[in-house]
Amino acid sequence: MPVHLFSVGERVSLESIMRRTADRADVFVVKTQMPHLGEELQYRVKTEGEPYDRVVTEGQLTRVAIAAAV
Repeated sequence: MPVHLFSVGERVSLESIMRRTADRADVFVVKTQMPHLGEELQYRVKTEGEPYDRVVTEGQLTRVAIAAAV
């Protein structure tokens, strides 16, 4: 059985958005781990800049590094 790589609450970015200059709207939060679609696991993600959730596959996501406090 496949195991999700990303946890609920984890910050991620979408592959198609990563090519732009990073800003707050590019950071999504994993809301739900969903069942697989074919061979890829799915997630429901949301960003503050949008009023809706997106359903994406695991291959579209990348972990966002948390900047260290200065």
